[in-house]
Amino acid sequence: VIQSLWLQTQMGYTAQWAGYALAPVGIFAILLAPLVGRKLQRTDPRRFATAAFIVFALCFFWRANFTTGADFVTIAVPQFLQGVAVAMFFAPLVSINMGRIAPERMASASGTQNFLRTMCGSFGTSLSIALWTRRESLHRGQLSEHISLYAPQTVEFSERLGAAGMAPDQVHAVLDRFLSGQANMLATNDVFWLSGWLMIALIPVVWFAKPPFGRPMVAAGE
Repeated sequence: VIQSLWLQTQMGYTAQWAGYALAPVGIFAILLAPLVGRKLQRTDPRRFATAAFIVFALCFFWRANFTTGADFVTIAVPQFLQGVAVAMFFAPLVSINMGRIAPERMASASGTQNFLRTMCGSFGTSLSIALWTRRESLHRGQLSEHISLYAPQTVEFSERLGAAGMAPDQVHAVLDRFLSGQANMLATNDVFWLSGWLMIALIPVVWFAKPPFGRPMVAAGE
């Protein structure tokens, strides 16, 4: 969600091209999902979930180093690799969650899990956008402290734009746009850093789950 907003509001991407940049996440997810489903028959699903969290974290840390100069390929490659994590996450997670559920309660448990996942996803979206907005305001305030009529860099930049024929109001508008772009970039990086550490922190939680786990055919049906 944050990356899509950042691409469209700060990087000049249309909704269509933002979709193209984010779409590669589905490639590995589709290709590897059947393989993961078969491997679940003889592999502890907690291992898959752990590997998924590690790949998620690596992709988030990778994105946390983006700059406003990131091109389409730079943005799309982490999405492509994140598909590996997606493939190793959902089916094992269902297998872990359904491990101790009686067959006659399986439908209710599955419905409850889907409800909680959707609800928590909505909360996560709202909270991440709120965090992104607050961090943007913080970084904007910090960066603006270095922009003044007496700062040599600001004076030099303004003089160059003025020499190019821009009026003072236009110069101020350009400065404001650059300030917004950098503040939003730093805020986006902050969100991805936090997301990466959250993935690392969730790894031990997976191992609190105790066998037996649900059969792979249940996970595949979900």
